[in-house]
Amino acid sequence: MVDAIAEQTNGVVAILPATPAGLITSKQLEKIAKIANDGAGLVKLTSMQRMAILVKKEQIDSVRDELAGVDMKIGVVGKREVWNPMGCTGALCKYARQDALADAIAIAAHAGTKAPRQVKIGVSGCQNSCAWSKVVDIGLVGTKDGYDVYIGGDAGRNPRIGQKLKNVSKEDAVSVVKEIVDKFNTYGKDGEHLYQVIERLGLDVF
Repeated sequence: MVDAIAEQTNGVVAILPATPAGLITSKQLEKIAKIANDGAGLVKLTSMQRMAILVKKEQIDSVRDELAGVDMKIGVVGKREVWNPMGCTGALCKYARQDALADAIAIAAHAGTKAPRQVKIGVSGCQNSCAWSKVVDIGLVGTKDGYDVYIGGDAGRNPRIGQKLKNVSKEDAVSVVKEIVDKFNTYGKDGEHLYQVIERLGLDVF
């Protein structure tokens, strides 16, 4: 696994703690604020529901220890692994059909799993798709019967909407993500996007 530590142009480094579904406790926020104050005094929110803490290079080891003290670790950002999933507010939202927040946290157990290329995941509780579920590699969209599963989306240089694979029950939400990642590892070439596997072999292989 590749730690989410990125050197910046101004000489500091950005450390991104693992924040499954963008969820952070108040104690963790207090610790992040302390780490930031000891560093560059800044925290940057990212588009993937993460926080980038700007610190000096020599602080990396101490930051790792401080995060561990509040049950956090540095996230993963490797180009060949599964990233922490994004999740909407789930059952806290009046529009939710499924508790996407809880399910995204469960899916986060797969973060760091090897893959031909990074795998971005979004879990949304309804068709509003607040967690980008239709423009990421694997997206779950809540329905009254479970989740519609979309794969092959991308919001990068070649944006595209994911294709609907199937509908699964809430109970199968975690296992279907693992199943897709396993097949991506089986059929994908090194460095290949998930959507490129679909273009090459078709949706049926998943």
